[in-house]
Amino acid sequence: MKTKVKGIEIRNNIIKLRFSYQKKRYFKSLKLEANNKNLKLAEKILSEIKYDIATDNFNIKHHFPDLENEESISTDNRLDDLIKIYFQQKEPEIRATTLISYKSIISNFISQYNLYKEPNELTMIEITKIRIDMLKKYKSRTFNLHCIVINNFFTWLYDNDLISKRLKLKTIKNTEKTPTPFCLNELNKILGHASNLLN
Repeated sequence: MKTKVKGIEIRNNIIKLRFSYQKKRYFKSLKLEANNKNLKLAEKILSEIKYDIATDNFNIKHHFPDLENEESISTDNRLDDLIKIYFQQKEPEIRATTLISYKSIISNFISQYNLYKEPNELTMIEITKIRIDMLKKYKSRTFNLHCIVINNFFTWLYDNDLISKRLKLKTIKNTEKTPTPFCLNELNKILGHASNLLN
């Protein structure tokens, strides 16, 4: 099920609201299953929130008593802060072992290139220079994996209005050859040789 209403998202079949208040972006789960009835309710709740914000009557704790446990994204957050929120949101969607690998890739990307800055300070020129350096460090398969993981993070930044333009690390053609399995004849020769060594 999909919704075309801006500010209402469906993740894992659960309705979630997205809105901004006092330079922070909030993602609030309504803990409601995504169906037509609940989507109409979500529209009503979001409309009330927007009205309260517009009329300066918004009390966030009144709407969300469990605010201290809620994810928020500030426009002042640096990239190293945002990756924590990014992976909090991705955790239900990714296997634990894969999540550890992805965290390592993005964290190393930020530390290696000293990207301790706000996302809107990133430029495509800077990303292009980083890509050139990455090409020197990694083989094609590893390079492409890093690009895909980092590009997913860039997409999340764009979708949450944290960058005004899409950023992307362009992947390359995989030049690494996959090892060719032994044919039956070669395997028999190897086994025969090993047998002679043991006798």
